[in-house]
Amino acid sequence: MNMIETERLVLRPTLQDDLQLYRVLFQDPDIVKYLPGGEPYSSDYIANYVTEKLAHWEKGFGTFTITLKAQPQVLIGYAGVEQLLDSLDHDVRYGLLPEYQGRGYAFEAAKAAIDFVLTNYLDEVFGVAVKANVPSLKILKKLGMEPSSEVLYDSDDLVTLSLKKPL
Repeated sequence: MNMIETERLVLRPTLQDDLQLYRVLFQDPDIVKYLPGGEPYSSDYIANYVTEKLAHWEKGFGTFTITLKAQPQVLIGYAGVEQLLDSLDHDVRYGLLPEYQGRGYAFEAAKAAIDFVLTNYLDEVFGVAVKANVPSLKILKKLGMEPSSEVLYDSDDLVTLSLKKPL
């Protein structure tokens, strides 16, 4: 199993048992306001979403569930890199429960996930955020991502950045 430890976190591949975490995340109006649709997702959608996360790991990488290193039983969110549907491009994705936001955990987890895929699988990772999602844009820039001319999603409200594997 691909597990990553950082200074404060453990990232492990998402499991079916993590469904409740995703339900809490994707039914919270403040969390989903910057995700596609901008509204809380249905239980069926979330169950299918988790199934898709599990299947992506067949590529050797995907979305990790984040736990606190000091309390591994405490699930705080997710971070990972996944291939876009009908595309050869890959983007970083992350989300944390509200009580764990603003502590640098999203950056720490996203950096670990990106480093993992750039070291082992990919040459470039994209980051996409809604223009109004200033905290997420700050994280993407702090990760070293730079503006990209690529259009991954059809929306004028999005900013697309990318990070290439170091030479």
